[in-house]
Amino acid sequence: MMRSIPALALLYVLAGNTNAQDVAAYVDYLDRFHVFDHGQFKQIEGQRPQAFQVGGDYVAYSSKNSDLRIYRNGQVTTLERTDAVEPTVTDHYLGYVIAGVLKVHDGEQLNTVCYNTGGHIVEDSVVAYFDERNQRLSAWYRGEEIVLEDALAQWPLENWKSGDNLIAYI
Repeated sequence: MMRSIPALALLYVLAGNTNAQDVAAYVDYLDRFHVFDHGQFKQIEGQRPQAFQVGGDYVAYSSKNSDLRIYRNGQVTTLERTDAVEPTVTDHYLGYVIAGVLKVHDGEQLNTVCYNTGGHIVEDSVVAYFDERNQRLSAWYRGEEIVLEDALAQWPLENWKSGDNLIAYI
């Protein structure tokens, strides 16, 4: 009996210090779209979304009528009214290209990062992209553009990979 008390105390301490994801999303049997947000269930759409992804403390989804929307902090915000968007969802960013324009939602606002995007990678808290107009490879990190390569005559990359806050290229 004496051995189980320290084990239970340790289990209690460890359980109290764990962090769980605060937001989850699901579609119920009536095709209604719900979120589980900080211990509460909320219906956010009356119809099944076309697609949805969870990232960090938000849910990004394409509504029934193809609007790109984000649910965060109890609010639904429409980002785009189009069906030509395939977003990349990470813990910190939601990034997508529409008509060559790279946009990134950083949890607070929608930022237009590049108007002539040749290629891009969205990963955790960093976005890398090739600006075809200015012919440069850049990264967007914490709201600032960082030029990686400049005055390039063509697509400069043989290969590029990404990881959490890391961009590697050849």
